[in-house]
Amino acid sequence: MKTSRRDFIRLAGATGLAWTLPAYVSAAEETPVLRLGVGADLHHDIVPDGAVRLAALIAASKEMRAHAVVQLGDFCQPIAANLPLLKQWREAGLTQIDVLGNHDMDGGSTPENTAKWMGLQSRYSTQVLAGYRLIILDGNERRKDIQVKGYARAISDEQLDWLKRTLALDTLPVVVFCHQGLDGIDGGIVNAAQVRTVLEDANRSAGGARIRLVLTGHHHLDYLVQVGGIPYLQVNSFSYYWTDKKSAGGRFPAEVEQRYPYLKQVLVYDQPLFAQVELTSTGGKVLGRKAEFVGGYGPAQAQIPLTTSGHAVTPFISDRKW
Repeated sequence: MKTSRRDFIRLAGATGLAWTLPAYVSAAEETPVLRLGVGADLHHDIVPDGAVRLAALIAASKEMRAHAVVQLGDFCQPIAANLPLLKQWREAGLTQIDVLGNHDMDGGSTPENTAKWMGLQSRYSTQVLAGYRLIILDGNERRKDIQVKGYARAISDEQLDWLKRTLALDTLPVVVFCHQGLDGIDGGIVNAAQVRTVLEDANRSAGGARIRLVLTGHHHLDYLVQVGGIPYLQVNSFSYYWTDKKSAGGRFPAEVEQRYPYLKQVLVYDQPLFAQVELTSTGGKVLGRKAEFVGGYGPAQAQIPLTTSGHAVTPFISDRKW
């Protein structure tokens, strides 16, 4: 099955909200409530309809009256051709959270240069929003004591010290954002245990569950795990699951596959995936989205494992409560 641009627009426009606004907004929000629209791994340089997928997240975030809209990294390369996408994002009309992903440095950029291109003041940062302290980490650092091949995926001692100081600023509930997984998943932050120790220490110091949620992308998977009493939500990609096996193609028009050659190496979702998250003093919930693999070309057809790190390869983001 080939998917035309018209089909992409139709599918992306169907935001599929299952919650009405009153489910998000109480008459008087006496306890802190935080609403986030969250997308991860758009990979605008790999898929032909990145702008449409991004527009769907923005529209849904406005509908839910999100306090902020979040992109968890692997947004796009910092090149002139992607300035229209950046402009679309910056003109969303919502508070924005930007996380740097490893592929945001593709083409020879550095985290510092990509942050500057995106208009960010720093690679990692913090802000207070709706009574929550939001902490954005940069997982694209290297450590001398832990060598990894390929992309950098560590948190430096300097950033760890900054995290400790940031957590000591107040006693507000905390949400942490990082591109790569922090729950211990293979291929995630190599010193994730150190980061978790800092977060768990903050919980103990507060005498309760101060760290309300850790949000990550990078792995293109859909799961929620509790580690050390902290929920870690992995947000599936807006767009696809990667496979090293190159297909024969034919799922998209020939001219599209010629312009976007990596389409033959990805299992593309026929609708944009993103999460709508609500946090309260008693827990949280996620409204997800479901899609299908374009052309029915999924893990079985690509002859790749149906799971990775114990989690299923799926074209959806699950609804959840905790």
